Amino acid sequence: MAWGGSSADITALKAINTTGLQDGLALEVLSKRAWYYLASSSSTTADDEQCVAPTTGPGRWLKLGVGFNNYQAAQVVAPVAIAYAATVTLDCSLGNTFVIGTLTGNITVNVTNLKAGQAIAIQFTQDATGGRTVTWQTGVFEWAGGTAGVLSTGASKRDRFYGHSFDGIKIDGALRQDVR
Repeated sequence: MAWGGSSADITALKAINTTGLQDGLALEVLSKRAWYYLASSSSTTADDEQCVAPTTGPGRWLKLGVGFNNYQAAQVVAPVAIAYAATVTLDCSLGNTFVIGTLTGNITVNVTNLKAGQAIAIQFTQDATGGRTVTWQTGVFEWAGGTAGVLSTGASKRDRFYGHSFDGIKIDGALRQDVR
């Protein structure tokens, strides 16, 4: 794929004569904050969003899909609040940072929709009683030396898990205890 510059909007993209242009040429459509690439042999039905037909020339401009980001600034996503329950499943498609409500009992943590390359953080806070424990999803959470992270046991102590998934299946992480 060759990166070829930009176009102001879909109308300007349509106006580009595709005759003789390199298959796979990509252009940014500034008004959409998205990239489109030329599929010179495509005859997909145009909808002016995912697929744009040029006025002159063969093929279609196809919108680049999931996995391509054109960041213009820092990307910040608000933490996902999770109500305490004996078992919680963190949906990693919702964010990277999870704050679990105050622990009033032991907890089991599972994850779903984890992606390769994703980093996650999970915050736990003991209640006034303390002594709550965590069980980590088997086969997913991995630890240095093979020993799972253990929560601080003191009343009102706050711990944070930080991890990274290299394959979208397992999370290599560490638990920081008594974060103040």
